[in-house]
Amino acid sequence: MNSIKPVKISFFGPSGSGKSTASQCSRKIFGELLPIYWFKECDVAEPLHIIQNHIYREMGIKSMSQDGELLQYLAEKFEKDLGPKCVDRVRKFVYAYQGKVICVNSDCRNNAYKCLKDNGFVFVRIQTDPFIRASRLSERGDITIANNSNSVEGIDQIEANYTIFNDGTLDSLNEHIRDLLIKKIIPSL
Repeated sequence: MNSIKPVKISFFGPSGSGKSTASQCSRKIFGELLPIYWFKECDVAEPLHIIQNHIYREMGIKSMSQDGELLQYLAEKFEKDLGPKCVDRVRKFVYAYQGKVICVNSDCRNNAYKCLKDNGFVFVRIQTDPFIRASRLSERGDITIANNSNSVEGIDQIEANYTIFNDGTLDSLNEHIRDLLIKKIIPSL
């Protein structure tokens, strides 16, 4: 590491591939490898989840599972504006902590891709067998599943810098992420 530079990573993949889990794993691994860095979640979809949870609370629905159709609808209406605002918050955070920041977006979609790419994010595809994804979605109790062919939900325009395969155990995913961070991401700082 010649100079202090921020680390900006965005995970992407279809629902149930393990993006959020990969984000959590990376936070723990980065904490061990770069303890002087601050960690900042940069989840462009976070406002959508807040809105979904508020709607469900108001309706008396206790489920905290994802409602893919509702999130997709909200994303079409809001994410084009929310994405740049989220990245602006990241810029301020990077400036405030003089570059010693790790920013992780746990769920990039087509409509946020350009904004994140223009701001120096590295894109990591989480690749998972469709049968495993279907099982995970069922286990976590997703209320409805988003239409992956929809331009908002889609990920077809995102160019991966790296791909991690997540068809095994949590330990295996951790190993893949650690390997990527040690061999590719951190040496580029």
